This record gives sequence, C-alpha cells and structure tokens, in this order.
Amino acid sequence: MKHNDDQELIEKLKNMPKIQDTQDKDSLYQHISSGLNPKQKQPKRNNKLVPVLGTLMAAILLLIMLPSFLNTNMFETQNENSTADRAFDDANLNNKAEESLSGQEESSDMQDAESEIMMMSEPLDSYVIDGSVNNEVIAHGAIADSQQQFVIPLTFVVPESEDIDTFYSEMEHYLHVQEWGVSDYLFKNVSFKLEKENNQVVVDLPADFSVGEGSATASIFEKSLTTMFKQEGIDKAVFNTENDQGLDLGPFGLIDELPLSKEQNASYKIYHEEDAVRSFLIPIPNEGEMMIDDALMAMKTDDKDFNVSQTIPDNINMTTDSTEQELTVTFSDESSLMNNQDTLTMIEAILMTAKSYGYDSVSFQNSNLEKIGSYLLTESIPVPVGANPINSIE
Repeated sequence: MKHNDDQELIEKLKNMPKIQDTQDKDSLYQHISSGLNPKQKQPKRNNKLVPVLGTLMAAILLLIMLPSFLNTNMFETQNENSTADRAFDDANLNNKAEESLSGQEESSDMQDAESEIMMMSEPLDSYVIDGSVNNEVIAHGAIADSQQQFVIPLTFVVPESEDIDTFYSEMEHYLHVQEWGVSDYLFKNVSFKLEKENNQVVVDLPADFSVGEGSATASIFEKSLTTMFKQEGIDKAVFNTENDQGLDLGPFGLIDELPLSKEQNASYKIYHEEDAVRSFLIPIPNEGEMMIDDALMAMKTDDKDFNVSQTIPDNINMTTDSTEQELTVTFSDESSLMNNQDTLTMIEAILMTAKSYGYDSVSFQNSNLEKIGSYLLTESIPVPVGANPINSIE
C-alpha cells in the first residue's frame, strides 16, 4: 500500500464515531471464542456485537499500520532534523569564521593603535636644559668634535653643596670621549678657580701641558674656555704656569692671560659621529652679519664630511619677526609639525639659535601642535640655559 493510501485510511479511521462498550470483557471473550470454534453451537447473532467488532477491527488495523506510519514520519522528521542541524552547523561555522576574521582584524587594528600610542607615549630626548633647577647650579663644559672643527657645549647640573671649582677641575672624569666620538679633552689635569669679583678664571696648568701645534687647536682652546665661562660673567682666563713662563699657544705665542671673546651668532645643528652612543646639538658659527632668517635657513643643510646634520626639515617653512627680547617664528600654512623627536629637536635648535642672537624667548605661531615634549607652543618659551645635558655623572 502506498504511503498516501495509508494516510487516507488512517484519517478515515480517525473520523469514525466513538463507541462506548459496556459489556463485560469475559462475556465478550466467550462470545468471540464460541464464534471461532466450529464444534460449538453457534449462538443467535446479537446485533449489539456489531459496533464492538467494528471497534476491534479498527484497533487491529491501527496497530498493524501504526509502526509503518511512525517509521515513515520518524524518517522524515530525522531527515528534516538532520537537514536543520546541518544548516545550523554550517551557519554556526560561518559565524565562527566571520568572528575569527573579525577578531583578527580587530586584533590587528588594536595592535596598530597600541603601537601608535606607544610611539606617542615614548619619552623624547631633550638636547637642552631650561632654567628650572632647584638647589642646584649649572656648570658648562666644552669638548671638540673628532676633527676639531667645532666646539661642543656641555651642561651639568651640580648640587649646590658641591664646590664648583672642584667640579670644573675634575670635569674630565665625567666625560666619555671615546663612546661619544669626540676629541680628547683639552683640559686634562688642569685646575680652575672662578674669581667672579674680578670677572676672571684662574687656570693652573701642569708642567707638561701643551695645546699642540696649529692654529685650529689654538682656536678650539680659546673657544672652549669661552663656552665654559663666558656665561658665568667671566671676561678673561689667567694662566698659572711653571716658573711663570706663560702658556705657549702656538700662533698666539707665549701668553699669561687670554681675553674671552663674545660668543658668535650660530645656527644649531646635530653632530653625530658614526657608531657613537649619542648625538650633540652644536653651534655652527655664522660668519659676518648673517641675520636670524638666514641662520634658520642654514639649519636646513647638512655637512656630512663633518658628521653634521640639519635640524629644520626641508618641508618646514617659516618667517620671523622680533622685538628686542623675543623672536617670533611663524610657520607657513603648509608646514605640518609631527609630534616626534625631529620636531622637538627643531624647536630646541631654534631656541638655542635665538639665544646666540641675544633673544630671551621665542614665540611660535601657526603651529598645528599645542605641545611638544615639555614645551607649550601656545606660549612664549624662554631660551634654555645650556645644551647637551649630562644627566648621570659617573
């Protein structure tokens, strides 16, 4: 029998009238048994048994067909459930794949954002010291580059309790010339005594002291003394030598004192010897009557032969204006400052250049940054007290 015919019959059986049989089950059994046994006398047909027999026949047919019906429906249900389960699993798998891909993309984005935040949060290196020192004094040192072309200024923060003359006399112990890629210190075993009341520094030279030959070395010697003491109000160096014979300063001859000239206007650039552990901000003297605009323009150039690099990037343009005490630097509209080391170095190089030209402060205008390092570019910035801080004295 086909499945559709079975279904139709089942529906018809379900629609048959319900009949209540009140006969005793034992009596009913005896009647049925006697009808099935041919040796027994057939009793008179009782019309009341017709409904009962119909009900029994329907029940028997239902019991015969029910397993097939249940198996067919169960098979269809299992197929439907299996299909639904596969669809659910496929959807689940797709969702997990999308979530995984989305998670990877979010993780990558978070790593990029964290990397940017880390870059932005990393402390920038300052090349200068401002005037905010408490219970301390500033001492200025000087060394020369490896080719003895330029003087490199150094700035030390010294406890106020320490004797400043002793510190100057022992300064050589705080220098690391080989690691820095610079020349030997000129004032080895030299003692200094500042006499500010006389605007002079007394320099005690050992018996074997020698500046060396050549005018370049003699010039570096004089400029180093100027860098170290001119800011202290010292106008001349007085030399104490063995037998008071004076200092042999090469082309300058034998001298017993040396006037300290005014520091030259300069453009500050970066000096870095190859393989050296640190860089320095150094003044490159400007010859003649170079104006501040030209000095800033010169800060865009390199001198690779002497390991000197620019401090103002090529894409940064500016104009200047000034009063007697303050220089105003206005960046062009197309100049975009980045919050990075190069920008901080540029700002500090401009501050030191302005200081060499006699300005007390610098105001930066039209900057897209409000702050770089510790500097608020929205406010007037005082010039530093010195360049190239030596923070750890070993």
